[in-house]
Amino acid sequence: MKKLFIIFLGFSTLSACKKDTSNEYMGAESYFDLPTYIVEGLTGIEQDSVLKTISNGLDTEVLKISKEEMLKSLEFLSLIDINKSAWKGKFIVDSISSAEGLEIKYTQNDPNINIEELSILDEDKDGKIDQCTVIKQTDSPLSSWSQKVTFHQKNKRLEILNELDKTLGKEKESYIKLAYEW
Repeated sequence: MKKLFIIFLGFSTLSACKKDTSNEYMGAESYFDLPTYIVEGLTGIEQDSVLKTISNGLDTEVLKISKEEMLKSLEFLSLIDINKSAWKGKFIVDSISSAEGLEIKYTQNDPNINIEELSILDEDKDGKIDQCTVIKQTDSPLSSWSQKVTFHQKNKRLEILNELDKTLGKEKESYIKLAYEW
């Protein structure tokens, strides 16, 4: 009887330990809500017009556009969401405190997800997000595409950098940088 009790206790301990490690993110709160953060930040802009800068590395064009036109062109940002239910546990969350501030990084650990990293920076450690950066990457045998979106509320700037490297064709690289300032 003692032997049976010890075996049962051993299996219970092992299964409890295994349960805790395998469900590391199952009980965690949801990841950072990027779409809501960006929508609230952009709709909170008080100016009626913003500066839009487009550059391809050679030429730069600066335009003054309406806030509504900017919001319409940035609707695609609502699709960048790491809170999809199928993605629970597919990001490693890390907090880094340094002289530059407090940074929280969400790094994907599944190669099927094209959002490589989402980082949130609180520069003065006051509990308010000063900068948010998302890096997306898609690789194929023919090309490699990356997009970096940086939303810096404190500096009143949103920047989108698109880079495409092709393995075939004449033009091997494409670079487009888009920035909005208010």
